[in-house]
Amino acid sequence: MHAPAFELSLHHNTYGQHRWEVLHNYPSIGLTFYYSGFRNDSISKELGRVFALYPYINFPIIPNEKSKLTFKLGVGLSYLTNKFHPSENYHNYAIGSHVNAAVNLSFEYRQRIVKRLHLVTSVGLTHFSNGATRTPNMGINIFSVATGFSWYLKPPKDL
Repeated sequence: MHAPAFELSLHHNTYGQHRWEVLHNYPSIGLTFYYSGFRNDSISKELGRVFALYPYINFPIIPNEKSKLTFKLGVGLSYLTNKFHPSENYHNYAIGSHVNAAVNLSFEYRQRIVKRLHLVTSVGLTHFSNGATRTPNMGINIFSVATGFSWYLKPPKDL
């Protein structure tokens, strides 16, 4: 199944003002809004749409002057419009509640085009689940490959 999605993220680079920033190679921190309509008629009827908001931290793995490989970890909340219902939505064994946790794990590669514009590609996994607080709860795992652009509101001090 293909599930087109949209992400909008705001992030802030760290520059070593705190010891943990230096210890973790100056990660960026931010907030992501995620949306998917699942786009497959039979799937979207059962699962509906998902809206998520999660803070994240992006750990540099291989940084250099013009490019950067990072690992992104985000954990927050999501809202799925359709949940399991014994008579109206009995095929949805994945989600038993509207409010769920959202977890994102991904690798991102950033290539500088000009000082404030970067090409971003990523491979990742996004998971939605209520942690079995309501059943059924198999959860939803979305494997993703994405590409986009990152525009810095202020010129970055470094990559």
